[in-house]
Amino acid sequence: MKIIDIEIHSKPALTKTVVKTIVNEVSKIKNCKFSYLEISFVSKEIIHEINKEHLKHDFPTDIITFEYEKSDDGIDGELIICSEVALENAERFEVSVDSELLRLVIHGILHLIGYNDNEDETKES
Repeated sequence: MKIIDIEIHSKPALTKTVVKTIVNEVSKIKNCKFSYLEISFVSKEIIHEINKEHLKHDFPTDIITFEYEKSDDGIDGELIICSEVALENAERFEVSVDSELLRLVIHGILHLIGYNDNEDETKES
């Protein structure tokens, strides 16, 4: 892996060290590599605007994943995680906010490497 860039624009958020560790572990387990990966923790307002602009959905969501390029050098992509929605989800599912944020990072990485949670086959993997 060449570059992992982590931006924290909203709390709660995981530490950069924890995020990099998770990315590295999932990359090893799934035998994938990233040439560039940006992960941002943002507010509801920011993710709502991104969701409207890029996906034509007029609501905030917990995560948006953008894949920019796949090559022999690895995957270039971006994960945008909404800290506020993650906190709401953690309360609703009675898990810690850190667990929910970790789940979202892993969820986004799996999307970038080809898993699609809209298909039953890959949803369970």
